[in-house]
Amino acid sequence: MESLQQVWDTVCSIVKQKISTVAFNSWIGIIKPIFLEEDRLYLSVPSTFQKNIIETNYLKLIESTCEEVMGFKLRAVLRSEQGEPEGGSVKSALDSQYTFENFVVAASNKFAFAAAQAVAKAPGRTYNPLLIYGESGLGKTHLLTAIKNTVSENYPSYNIVAVQGEDFINDFIESITHNSQPDFRKKYRSCDVLLVDDIQFIANKTAVQDEFYSTFDNLHRAGKQIVLSSDRPPKDILSLDSRLRSRLELGLADIGAPDYETRVAIIRKKAELASLELSDDVVDYIADKIKVNIRQIQAVITKLSAKYIMNGQIPTLLLTIETCHDIISDISRPAITVDIIKEEVSRVYQIPPEDISSEKQSAQISLVRQIAMYVTRELTGLSLKEIGAEFGDRHYSTVNYAIARTAKEIRKNQKLSETIEDIIKNIKSKQ
Repeated sequence: MESLQQVWDTVCSIVKQKISTVAFNSWIGIIKPIFLEEDRLYLSVPSTFQKNIIETNYLKLIESTCEEVMGFKLRAVLRSEQGEPEGGSVKSALDSQYTFENFVVAASNKFAFAAAQAVAKAPGRTYNPLLIYGESGLGKTHLLTAIKNTVSENYPSYNIVAVQGEDFINDFIESITHNSQPDFRKKYRSCDVLLVDDIQFIANKTAVQDEFYSTFDNLHRAGKQIVLSSDRPPKDILSLDSRLRSRLELGLADIGAPDYETRVAIIRKKAELASLELSDDVVDYIADKIKVNIRQIQAVITKLSAKYIMNGQIPTLLLTIETCHDIISDISRPAITVDIIKEEVSRVYQIPPEDISSEKQSAQISLVRQIAMYVTRELTGLSLKEIGAEFGDRHYSTVNYAIARTAKEIRKNQKLSETIEDIIKNIKSKQ
């Protein structure tokens, strides 16, 4: 099962680059592998509704990507967890690998590692809150999951809530929509340990930040442990509430990029976990080729392991060079597209992405459309005419007016300026 999970993670890393972030999170990210039987890959999804949507829209993409990774054709078979008591959800193999023992400690992450261990050993007694920050792919999620796994093992009675920043936002919005705020607050305020990955995404949203601050304050006063991660320190999350910023700055621990020796150690550790033997020249090549993102190292090891498991291909230097090229091509940062910009702007302002390009002229939609045009001008090389075409075939003069008006408002409105800067940073961090 562990090998199957690694193969599936590689499939997901490739699919993620072929569809929008929203589509991936909504439909692919929810899939869990069950087992592989000859030419059939059985996959589990939470509901029949989701199963039907995936089969209609994404099944061929999943099958073609599986063939790309494994080297032979597979039929993907989806099963809904609804009404299938023995089908159950499958615990992520990578989740079980995220332990302190499997974390490679170096000068770039030594303090964050020590702080995470101290928190896991005695929740609520030291480093509370703990905010681990650093660029994507450096091990923040590993440490948060290691804390969760260790606390769960040592304190089995503890109520642990571990979510993404966007999960907190979505839960809050749903609680308002369904008038279930008491249930929401019970979930987040009755826990013994709260872990939130990518907390930076709650910025720009006043009501969400107010709710999180109240949750934070309630847990902190009760001596409950709070652990967060972010892609940047609180001072650089410009539209973060000042009260919350000052609280988060109480327990900062940063993670930097690993040096060559650390990368070698990481490669050897991940190969060991995958039961994969790598020669020195293979390890040296990977360490030299991938200098920053540990997730890319994981993807290379996973794909080499998949090729060995499925085809018996020994990870020679030539195969490693080909695999590194494939992985870096698959998961390197793609160009920022207008669709990506629309998704992020719509997420911040809570309006459907399609409304941004529609003919709707309400004050709110017009404002958001102008902001999206401004961000597009900042992050892409598109001309005014090309931007107009992306936003409902609007005339270039309309685009020019929208950009100029937004630039003028930024100079006058500090909050708007901070919100747009955070939007730009979030778009860049997701690529």
